[in-house]
Amino acid sequence: MKDGIQNFSQKELKKTVDKQRLFALSQCVEEEFTNLLTKEDKRKFVENIRYLIMSENSDFENYYFNQKLKKSDFYTVVNLLFKLDNLWMLSEFLLKNQSIIVSDTEKIINPSELIEITGTGRMDMDVMVTRVFKMMQNIGIPRRNETND
Repeated sequence: MKDGIQNFSQKELKKTVDKQRLFALSQCVEEEFTNLLTKEDKRKFVENIRYLIMSENSDFENYYFNQKLKKSDFYTVVNLLFKLDNLWMLSEFLLKNQSIIVSDTEKIINPSELIEITGTGRMDMDVMVTRVFKMMQNIGIPRRNETND
């Protein structure tokens, strides 16, 4: 019986310590946020916190670490950023990985093989590429074939 009480107490102690750490962390985050001066910086901060909370470990690493991404990992991150309405982060991520978008777009525009229309993922990727280019156009990134006249 005594061991049961000690185990229960240790579990409760761990929960209490975890709550204290979480409270300290939230205070730190709040303090950092209030020190930001511009709306843009605050928006970026909120987006980063939201992504930190909502992303899986692999998505988190794929966004923050400079590594060559597989196409599926790239689109998973893009999809999550889009769902979270993290447009600042999305635009930065797209700029950093624009070679993937250009490659996929060239395959859509000039397909070297027949496009399989029976797969479920192909339509989603096409829609995503279209949206990405629309967003890039809106933030002023020219297409490859466009010239500045």
